[in-house]
Amino acid sequence: EDEIRKIYEPIVSKAREFYDESECQMSNAEFALELEKRFGPDLSFTVCPVLGINEGACLVLLTMLVKNEPFVVSDRRQVPR
Repeated sequence: EDEIRKIYEPIVSKAREFYDESECQMSNAEFALELEKRFGPDLSFTVCPVLGINEGACLVLLTMLVKNEPFVVSDRRQVPR
């Protein structure tokens, strides 16, 4: 879990700033779409390949990390608790 947080950290810190500025006024789906627009290329080239997960899973995990939601690491795949 710590390894995953470290890999995501540069993106999470920027995404968290955006989340705080938006005052959480978006639905989860709207927030995920905004994250994809803003950070999709960074995820695709710097995070997803390192973790060996697809872009959708990568985006879901970013959303969870920004919102400080718990996740479980199992066989290098992340799933909500």
